[in-house]
Amino acid sequence: TVTDSPTPIDVISGADLTRTGKAGVFQALNTLVPSFNLPVRAGGATSTVIATGGLRGLNPDQALLLVNGKRRHKTSLINAVSTLYNGSVPADLDMIPTAAVDHIEVLRDGAAAQYGSDAIAGVINIILKDDSSGGSANFTAGQNFDRSDGELYQADLN
Repeated sequence: TVTDSPTPIDVISGADLTRTGKAGVFQALNTLVPSFNLPVRAGGATSTVIATGGLRGLNPDQALLLVNGKRRHKTSLINAVSTLYNGSVPADLDMIPTAAVDHIEVLRDGAAAQYGSDAIAGVINIILKDDSSGGSANFTAGQNFDRSDGELYQADLN
């Protein structure tokens, strides 16, 4: 559990994710977790399609991503075009909508001894909501840049 762990674990609630106003899980983590870094997507091929992010300045594929305590599969696309993180094959966090997240646990220290070589930079464990009654709806609109080139429209239903 979080209280029994000898290493620091950040627990981010779903309400914290919503309060950031960010569109995706990666963008919210970039705001809330000090050791999480989200590189700017530039270049071609997969570097613009897959949202990658890492812990402690290491490659994104050196942080283990868990969903409900189980390993999240990595993408089948190799980042071969961008000079940043060239050759890495990370998991894509933007495939999980923010509205479906109950909370996120981030182990900021290396955990390769417990989880294997995928966890050199740390572990991100996304716990999904499991409530079968009720639901939520969230609609977001905004702009990222000065001249309408970063428009954002998002709808989350859970």
